[in-house]
Amino acid sequence: MGSAFPFEEDESFDRKVKRMADEELLEFWEESQLLENMLNAGAGTNRYVLSPEYERAILNELFLRRTRQLQTAPDTGQR
Repeated sequence: MGSAFPFEEDESFDRKVKRMADEELLEFWEESQLLENMLNAGAGTNRYVLSPEYERAILNELFLRRTRQLQTAPDTGQR
């Protein structure tokens, strides 16, 4: 598991996301979802949302990476 502050503080979150490895990025996203769900379950509400901008940046980067993989993969007719 990564450290709580693995990046320079003045670096934008979008740039941080681009530097993360695929597995690290997926783990970060999954942990943020788990934390959000735990906060909401403990409070008995759905009012806690951990920055939609973070989720947008992560999901956009994952989508971009997957699109690039599909574009550069040899066409085997299976996807």
